[in-house]
Amino acid sequence: MTMIHDLWIMRENGIVLYQKCSGDVINGDLFGGFMSAINSVAALMSNSDIQSMIMGNKKLSMIKRHGILFIAFHDKRDRESKVDKKLVELSRLFFKQYTPDMLENWQGNTEIFTTLNKEIDNIFMTYDEIAKQIFNAL
Repeated sequence: MTMIHDLWIMRENGIVLYQKCSGDVINGDLFGGFMSAINSVAALMSNSDIQSMIMGNKKLSMIKRHGILFIAFHDKRDRESKVDKKLVELSRLFFKQYTPDMLENWQGNTEIFTTLNKEIDNIFMTYDEIAKQIFNAL
C-alpha cells in the first residue's frame, strides 16, 4: 500500500500553489524555496530535473508538467512507479481544472486551488480510509 504523507503543487520558482500535509505543516515558502533551489542545482549538474530524494525512512518524489512541480512525501519502501502514477493522475486533474494559460495569468490567490481537496483525497486515499468509508456506509 502506498502511503503519501504530504503533497505539494508548486511552480518551478518555488511558489506553492497547493499543499496538503498529514502531520506537521511545513511552511510553504520555506519548502518551495528549498525545492526550487535543489531542482535548479540538479538541472545545472545533470541537465535534468530531480526525480526523488531520500530523507531517512521517507522519500520525496516529483514530476514536472508545464512548469509545475507535483511533489509527494511518502514512505521510502513505497514503489516509485505507484507514487509516480498517482502524481501523473494528479497532474492531469490539475490541468483539467487549471490550464497553463490560466496559470500564466494567476494573481496569487491560492484559495482557488482548494477545489482540489476532494479529488486529491480520492486519488491518495489509503486502504484504511477506503475500508472505513465502506464500513460507515453499511
